[in-house]
Amino acid sequence: MIYKCALVLSICLLQVVRSDSLLSCQVVTEGLESETQNQCNCTFVRSLIQQAINNAKKCSGVVYGGRCIRFIYTSGYGMSKPDARNMCVYHGGTLVDILNQEMFNLIYNYAKEAWDAYIDRNVNYVEIWLASVYEDGSIRSSTTGEPIYTTWHPGFPTHITGFHSVGLVVATKASRGSLHGMFNHAPNHPYLVPLCSFTI
Repeated sequence: MIYKCALVLSICLLQVVRSDSLLSCQVVTEGLESETQNQCNCTFVRSLIQQAINNAKKCSGVVYGGRCIRFIYTSGYGMSKPDARNMCVYHGGTLVDILNQEMFNLIYNYAKEAWDAYIDRNVNYVEIWLASVYEDGSIRSSTTGEPIYTTWHPGFPTHITGFHSVGLVVATKASRGSLHGMFNHAPNHPYLVPLCSFTI
């Protein structure tokens, strides 16, 4: 029964992805015996799939934890952290904290593919402002102050006074390299771009 349920739900999800409609899912699940329908909880699954479709339509970036994470622009100039924070707020969002490795991988892969180019720099990577701060040897959440996920870029952290702001460097699609990691810097460093988080 469990195998049958999993198979049906896999078919259902595939049909939804292909058609962008829950009608095909309904046709698949309505053909099940009532006992299988109850065990699969098909109505609940359909609602989860519908929610995922709706979220994807609302977000041009990636969705994590019920929030849309995206660049405001994918070609342009860098800016200071205060300017990046203000730009996110102006558009209704905030700079993002990276909470765990799953979120890091999602953001890294998004940034690698989404970023096009700096207008004034010929480099094969993008540097991104994060909301986090560097204090007492740890990257800390901008909201709770607790230590959060960290993967340092080689050579970091540095212990220069005032280097409390945190950025992320990501190799771009042009390079296909593996350049990545977090670094600490002064908030007036002008070459990073904002990555914003929005409520969906």
